[in-house]
Amino acid sequence: MALHILSYNILAGGQDRLPLIAHVIQRHRPDAVALLEANSQSNVEALAQQLGMEVAFGKANSAFHIAWLSRFPILRTENHRLPILEKTLLEIDLHWEGTDSLLQTHLHFILPG
Repeated sequence: MALHILSYNILAGGQDRLPLIAHVIQRHRPDAVALLEANSQSNVEALAQQLGMEVAFGKANSAFHIAWLSRFPILRTENHRLPILEKTLLEIDLHWEGTDSLLQTHLHFILPG
């Protein structure tokens, strides 16, 4: 069985777009969702509740936090808040056909030239 993962930059915490964000996630039916710019932990928790998913939240070294949502049990979380990262690297272990680790970060965009 394949594990379906969605990475989604919800832009500045999702603000007043939570119903639209939930709709996109529901339409794609992922097993796990990495949320970038999850600036509001309460918005992330509201999304998780609406979608019936578990949540892991990782505070960043800036305002741009990372979160994971999962329809499988989250067995372990580790937030690698490294000084070299402007944001963070959030790792979770899922109970899916054994145990699998997923990692997500939000890289800094630099314009060429």
